[in-house]
Amino acid sequence: MRNVFTAGREKSAVPWKIIVPVLCFLAVVLIVLAGIANISQATRAQGRETAEEAVRRAAVQCYAIEGRYPRDIAYLEAHYGLILDTDQYSYHLRPVGDNLMPEIFVFSPEG
Repeated sequence: MRNVFTAGREKSAVPWKIIVPVLCFLAVVLIVLAGIANISQATRAQGRETAEEAVRRAAVQCYAIEGRYPRDIAYLEAHYGLILDTDQYSYHLRPVGDNLMPEIFVFSPEG
């Protein structure tokens, strides 16, 4: 039996039934990968902020107990139990004065 609806049509050279789903799949994969990259970047930034806040809390604790801010990070490690992740971050504490909060910087190698 002959199909009267497709009898006059020529077969298309481009197999749209395959190309469109493949393109949709690739678009979804790219969107997911972009989302993962964005989450990863936000996680790194949050980790750096958390490390900086830990140093700041230890410095404030030092001031509350001793009446002066620490002169360096090593003092906080030795006396206040501060644990630093030196593999991931670079820590800098610049004292301003005994009664002034030191400038605290935490950098990650990626920037």
